[in-house]
Amino acid sequence: MGCRWLVGVEPSSLATLLRPLPCLKSRPAPLGAFSPPSSSALGAPIAGSTSADAEAFLLRARPVLQLYEHATVLLEQGIWVVWTDEKTSIQAREAEQAPRPAERSHPVYQSPRSHRRGALHLMAAFSVADGLVSGQCHPRKRKASFRSFLETVVVAEAHRRGVQKIA
Repeated sequence: MGCRWLVGVEPSSLATLLRPLPCLKSRPAPLGAFSPPSSSALGAPIAGSTSADAEAFLLRARPVLQLYEHATVLLEQGIWVVWTDEKTSIQAREAEQAPRPAERSHPVYQSPRSHRRGALHLMAAFSVADGLVSGQCHPRKRKASFRSFLETVVVAEAHRRGVQKIA
């Protein structure tokens, strides 16, 4: 996997994950012609926050939101906008008894007892332009697992689509 695939990503968010790759020189997406919003455009304030907090948040969120807004156009230009995340500690359980079918005025009965089968960690990717969702489960949460997910699922799909960059 080369860094030529990653654009519009803050280096601090990927530095640890991609440390072995010597080509990490990505920069945040340009802010373009957007100007910081006025206080009235921010809506109702959240308790304990100030308008400076909201403006600082919007300053950091604007490049990502701009990518999401133009995801379809960017895909046509060969830049695929993908949102990735992980859900940790999904408890894998197996019920002791099979569920009983629903009857009139009685819902489906699920067994109250189950056998624990450990925890799984879900890595997921969402294509903003077309809604494609991909995922992989791993037995442990590690940087290597997330990197493996990026290489085997996200980059493989990028090759299949024929895009030049992933944002």
